[in-house]
Amino acid sequence: MKILHILFNITALGGTEMLLVDIAKRQAALGHKVEIVIINRENDPELLALFGSDIPVHVVGRPTGSKNPWYMLKLNSLVRSLKPEVMHLHNERIMGLLFSRYKARVLLTLHTTGLHVLRPERHDVICAISQGVADELRSRQGLKSVVVYNGIDTAAITPRPAHAPAHSPFRIVQVGRLDHAVKGQDLLIEALAILRNDYAIEAQATLIGGGGSEEFLRNLAQQHGLGNSVHFAGAQDRSFIYAQLAHHDLAVQPSRVEGFGLTIAEAMAAGLPVVCSNLPGPMEVVGHNPKCIFTSGNARSLAASIAAQVSDYSPSRLRSHLFDINSTVNQYLSLYQK
Repeated sequence: MKILHILFNITALGGTEMLLVDIAKRQAALGHKVEIVIINRENDPELLALFGSDIPVHVVGRPTGSKNPWYMLKLNSLVRSLKPEVMHLHNERIMGLLFSRYKARVLLTLHTTGLHVLRPERHDVICAISQGVADELRSRQGLKSVVVYNGIDTAAITPRPAHAPAHSPFRIVQVGRLDHAVKGQDLLIEALAILRNDYAIEAQATLIGGGGSEEFLRNLAQQHGLGNSVHFAGAQDRSFIYAQLAHHDLAVQPSRVEGFGLTIAEAMAAGLPVVCSNLPGPMEVVGHNPKCIFTSGNARSLAASIAAQVSDYSPSRLRSHLFDINSTVNQYLSLYQK
C-alpha cells in the first residue's frame, strides 16, 4: 500500500512523535510505500531525520497558525501528486485543510481528549488511542471510533530488579514535555515537599523532557527548598530514557490532560511501580489499579499515593499483549485494508 501520514509538526520528542516514527518504520519494513507530510514550518531537523532515508518527509512550510491560502493550495497539490491509497491523519483539524480525499482511504487517529473532529463524514475510520478518548468523542460529538492502543517496543527497555529499594532518597522519574498546565509536573514538586514535611520521606525526582515550563518548575522547586531534589535531564532520546528507567524506584505521570500515557506503559515494561492521575486513559494502562491512581490535580493525593508505594513496594507488570508496537501496527494495517 501507498501510505501517507499527515501531521502538523514535529518539534518535540514526545510520545505521539515517537509512535509515528515506530509505526512508519515498521510499515516500510513490511514492504509498504510510506511517506510523511508535515504541514507547518517549525520542526526539529534531528527529529525529522529519525524517519531515515527510506521514508520521504515532505514539509509544506506553513507558519504555525497561518491562514494564507497559498499553503493550503501547496498542501493539496502535494497530496494529489503523491497519490496515496491511504491517508493516515494525526490531527483532527487536518481534514479541514484538504479539498478532497483524493481517492484515498482516510483514517484519523485522536491522540488525546477534548478534541473536535472537523468534517467527520470524510473519514472512513476514526481511531482513539484509549477507551477514554473513544468515550469522550462519543459524548462530545456522537461519533464512533475504533480503539487502537499506542504500542511500545518492550524488548528495548532495560528491566529494573524486582526487589524493593534499600536506599534513600526514594528515586522518582517523570517523562514528558515540560508543560505543567497539561503534564502536571508542578504537582509532583509540591508532592515532594509534602512527603518531606508530613511523611518524613525523602524523595528526589528526575524530570526527563524539555519545554516552556522549565523555568517555572525550577523556581517552584527552589521555593519549596527542593533545589537539590529535583533534577532536570532535558529532552532525551528514547534509548536514554529506556536505560534510565531501571535506575529509578517509581514512575509518576501527574498529567491534568492525558489521552493514554505511553510513558506509563514504558515504565511498567521496565518493572517500575507507577502512580498516575485518575484520568480514563492512564487508568486503562494501569488496569484501574487503585494503588496506582491519585486524584488528578491534587498534590496531597499524589503524595499519599507515593507514600503508599514507599511503604508497600510492588513492581508493575505491563499487559504487553495490549501495548506492543507490533500489535498497534497490525491493527492499523488491518483497518487500512478494510
